[in-house]
Amino acid sequence: MTVSKMEGLEIPMLTYLIESTQTYLALLDRELNFVVVNSRFAPFMGRDKAELVGKNYLEIFPDASTRLKFEQARDTGEEVKFCPKKSF
Repeated sequence: MTVSKMEGLEIPMLTYLIESTQTYLALLDRELNFVVVNSRFAPFMGRDKAELVGKNYLEIFPDASTRLKFEQARDTGEEVKFCPKKSF
């Protein structure tokens, strides 16, 4: 599903909400393809938005533990949160 096909949501409002959050935000479909990423998420991941949208998360960032977390979220409906580790 693309943002333009999300029923019942005004696209300008959705875009505003996604871009105005202070959170690194990415929306993935059930196959773990990027549907939307905000302007904070893409540079945090070292990528441009265009490099991510439409691509599969696990093809770009292959990691066994991440795969398990995402598959569990997909199968259970529970959210997945990742917090960047601070290095001091």
